[in-house]
Amino acid sequence: MINADKTFLRSHYKKKRLSLTKREVDNLSLRVFKQLDKLNIWKLKHYHIFISISKYNELDTSSIINKLKSKQKNIIVPKISNNELAHISINDETEFSLNEFGIKEPTYGNHSIIENLDIIFIPLLAFDIEGHRVGYGKGYYDRFLKLTNNSTLKIGLSLFDPINKIQNINDNDVKLDYCITPKQVYKFDNL
Repeated sequence: MINADKTFLRSHYKKKRLSLTKREVDNLSLRVFKQLDKLNIWKLKHYHIFISISKYNELDTSSIINKLKSKQKNIIVPKISNNELAHISINDETEFSLNEFGIKEPTYGNHSIIENLDIIFIPLLAFDIEGHRVGYGKGYYDRFLKLTNNSTLKIGLSLFDPINKIQNINDNDVKLDYCITPKQVYKFDNL
């Protein structure tokens, strides 16, 4: 297993993900979606989920969003505002546009209260067996996750298996409660 720092992992996993075909990403995303059914999470009310950036071969979250819609859940998505994440409730009438990073975001909508979130599905490039993650390096999610309740479940979604250890973890890094891969559900000891 790999032991490496965030800079190496960020570069390595971006390249690894970009080497996948659309069909491979779709297949792996569907397998992650099926793994989610192993968790008893669908009876909660407020779900925060990222909208995938297909040009970066991110895990496709549309199946999860559609399931949440079918169960009439409150779906909240991130929107970058003043270098922080705003949290916007969406529905079938929500209009979207691309932000400066090419990320699809709601054009407008009601802001949600972070303390009300039951589950946050978190994008990542890599994670380790202790529940630490590597994102894109801007710190948006770590700053956001520090504001949530202890009871809010933090679930990473990954196309790849964990590495052994991310070497340069710091006090700003927030651990995951779970990470879902195409092969398995990983539960971490902070629950």
